Amino acid sequence: MSQLNERLDATQTRVLAAGKEIAVLLSEDLAGYPDRELQRRFMAEAEIAESISDPALAALRKAAKALGTRSAEAISTRLAADEPWLALPRSDTEIPDSKDLRAVPAVWALVCEFDAEVTGLAATVGLEADDRTPPGYAPPRRFIGRRYLPSLVENYLRACTDLRELLVASEEAQVQSRKQSLAERWAAANGNNP
Repeated sequence: MSQLNERLDATQTRVLAAGKEIAVLLSEDLAGYPDRELQRRFMAEAEIAESISDPALAALRKAAKALGTRSAEAISTRLAADEPWLALPRSDTEIPDSKDLRAVPAVWALVCEFDAEVTGLAATVGLEADDRTPPGYAPPRRFIGRRYLPSLVENYLRACTDLRELLVASEEAQVQSRKQSLAERWAAANGNNP
């Protein structure tokens, strides 16, 4: 049982380390995301873009940069905790793509919160239409600070699978230990005691 607990601890450490790497990458990407996304929407919606005054556009960009800074700091803070990384998907069937951040529900939910803020900011100037497929934040598929998100997510999910298997083995070992203890008690109570 001791060896199993050591393996559990080591694997949990792997899960958390992989998660922290993802958090660093997301923080760096989200810092510039609002400005990039608003520029993309601005370029895609020519009629609406032309109707935005220069002062309104400058204010929009300033707000986008401030939102990026806040988002990066917030995601860094919120993903510094262990809980989002230890909220494991229940089974491999819940992981449609082993390299997609969407397969990490607790983390993806946080990212979606920030994307909703970007959409809210875009709506202030009429750029709320999201023509992306699928809609919403697209996890980056480029290197950011020498990190590549698909590889980081794949490593994280692999560690999660290992941790899930060890947790099942630990539960089975506990059940077996409990049965053994009960069997020993039963045998010890052989009726010789008054």
